[in-house]
Amino acid sequence: MDFLCFKGNHGKDFAIPISDAVSIIASPIITRAPGAVKSVLGMTKYLDEIIAVVDLSLALEGEYEQVET
Repeated sequence: MDFLCFKGNHGKDFAIPISDAVSIIASPIITRAPGAVKSVLGMTKYLDEIIAVVDLSLALEGEYEQVET
């Protein structure tokens, strides 16, 4: 199985199965979402839809499992 690996803002490493990724895009223009939890950075337009942009290093804080490869 192949994984998409990335480093979070706090230096932690994360990985998800590539089969779970819909797409990888360049940094979009993000509009802040007032009142959102701190892991939600804001909203952006993607393929004619408005989607939430989430900082996974904040959203998964303390809820991830490190796997040795």
